[in-house]
Amino acid sequence: MVALPCGPDISLGAAAAVLGLRTEDARRTLESLVDASLLESPAPDRYRYYDLVRLHARACAERDEPQEQRTAARLRLLDFYLATAARVYTMNRPAEPLLDHLESTRHPGRAFDDWNSALDWLYTEAGNLLACARASAGGPMLRRAADLLLVTKDLADAGTGARQYEQTIAHPLTAAQDARDTHAEGRLRLPMIHLYVMAGRLDEADRQAQTAMALRRHCKDPVLSSQALNESGIIASMHGRHEDAETLLTQALAAFRSYGAQNSVASALANLARTYQDTGRTDEGVALAEQCLALYQEIGATVRLAAGHYELGVTLTQAGRPEDALHQLEP
Repeated sequence: MVALPCGPDISLGAAAAVLGLRTEDARRTLESLVDASLLESPAPDRYRYYDLVRLHARACAERDEPQEQRTAARLRLLDFYLATAARVYTMNRPAEPLLDHLESTRHPGRAFDDWNSALDWLYTEAGNLLACARASAGGPMLRRAADLLLVTKDLADAGTGARQYEQTIAHPLTAAQDARDTHAEGRLRLPMIHLYVMAGRLDEADRQAQTAMALRRHCKDPVLSSQALNESGIIASMHGRHEDAETLLTQALAAFRSYGAQNSVASALANLARTYQDTGRTDEGVALAEQCLALYQEIGATVRLAAGHYELGVTLTQAGRPEDALHQLEP
């Protein structure tokens, strides 16, 4: 069964999920395979097959294990990755109730002691996470795959991983369109918008945002509705459509508040502050940036605090208050 996943390697925690075993029992099983030279362990608690052995082991599993058991093993792995990636997402974005709006999982996922270990896990597992999402792009696992790509959107921020991320989304997106699953399709459009914005591909981002805005009318999903408004507002601002940006971001702010997404409220305040600055409303922009920073501090968003100080520093600079700005921008 441990040969079923399509990623480059597998962690002990993921293997335990696939096998349906406790961690220590899974370790004993895997180490016995290492001793028999069927697996190698390139790092502590990480395992991988030799290429030809992997092909043979997977063929045996496909031939000998009942379809029901193979599907259950893949679902346990997807649940492990989704639950763990969602935990990483919310560690970076505290006071964000996204977990309450994801597909439910039967695995609690892995816990982390601090943000650095959580971030290390995300990037170490990137290839495995994307391979799992791609392999789950259909049938009853489609919405879980869409949620997995949504909560791992930070992988799309930069580097070669962004291209792999974009290619991966194409598989479940096609499946969602074929199944006419507007919920899954809408959620998959959100990380695509994020990816294109980060890459400066604004026309493509705008097209995706327009589609997401249309889809939000067909499904009652507060995550899709609020984030589509926010992303559309960001794109309008970057295109210099300030009136549209203000309208969209004001609506996004209200939508985030309506379902208690406090971290996103702070982000929307920052985006709206920037729009006010661009239209010469500097005092209002400073007031919103101050609200943004205060909210980040209130919810304990330590990873986001630097962005809050930076936003306030920029708005204070544009408001002609360089000494106050320097206080925010100094380390």
